[in-house]
This record gives sequence, C-alpha cells and structure tokens, in this order.
Amino acid sequence: MERSEWTLAKEVAVQAAWQAGELARLHFGGTLNILDKGDRGDVVTEVDVEADRLIVHAIQDVFPSHRIYSEEAGEGGAVSDWVWHVDPLDGTNNYAIGIPLYGVSISLSHQERIVLGVVHDSALGLNYTAIRGEGAWLGNKKLEARPKGPLAKSTISWIQGHGVGKDDSQALALRHHWSIR
Repeated sequence: MERSEWTLAKEVAVQAAWQAGELARLHFGGTLNILDKGDRGDVVTEVDVEADRLIVHAIQDVFPSHRIYSEEAGEGGAVSDWVWHVDPLDGTNNYAIGIPLYGVSISLSHQERIVLGVVHDSALGLNYTAIRGEGAWLGNKKLEARPKGPLAKSTISWIQGHGVGKDDSQALALRHHWSIR
C-alpha cells in the first residue's frame, strides 16, 4: 500500500468512524436492547451491531482485499498482511447506562504493525487520527507531546476489567509496582 492509499485508508476510517459515532449519538439515552456479552460483565446493544456493520461495509467497499477483525462480527475478509481492527462502540457499558464516555476505535495494521489509528469521541464529535511516521491529529490540528515537570507529578490511568477481582494477585502486584513513594 502506497502513501496515497494510506491517505485513502485514513479518509475511509475517519468517515466510517464519524458515521458510526453519529449513529451512537442519535440513539444515546434512548431505549436500547441490552444483551450480556460473555461472562465478564460486558454488554452489547443493537447500536454496537449496526455501527459495526456500517464500518465493516465501508472498509470492504474500498479495500476488499484486506482482512477485518471487528468486535461484533469477528474476523472476516481476505487473508492479507493488511488487517483492520474495529471497535464500533468502545465503552458500551457506559453508553448503555447513560454515561457519555464512549467512542469509535478503528486501526489498520500491516504485517502486525499498526500504521493507522482513528478514535472518534462520539459525545463530543472529535476525531483523533494517527499515521505511522507522520504524527497524530485532533481534526486538522497536529498534536505534539510536550512533557513538563517531574514524573512524580504524572498521573497514571488504569481501567480494571470486570473479570478482575479486588483481591487478584496480579492486579495487586501491578498496583504496587506503579505506586510512587
């Protein structure tokens, strides 16, 4: 895939993420059909499934020779060095209970290296994109890391999955390792 195709991939991913995000935003706070997804406390809604279908079709229409792994439909498409990863409603648990912290996540990898990432914050209508070797953007504004201050003043955020208990030895060891004295 040449750079021009990477640009096309970015356009496809941004447009699909925007459309899926709008779908989620329009249904947010409404009556949802909420189903358990596995035994770890995750849920799925009809919005997840519809947004997933929308994104997968958008990618397949332009890149039929690529493989796609989507959270709701699983793995499909052609066997390829190019693999798309789709989470059509990242934060479904929040979404299902009315917390506006959710979005759309799409990435593209080549030979198991991520080359493109798109995150759409549905509630705020913001698009974050990154292309390997070219940087990251919020919309059309290039983002830059500007570290300031000592590491001791930094914040680490950690989300513990539903399947991890408060007394889990690995989780406790990780917390202990991260603690700053």
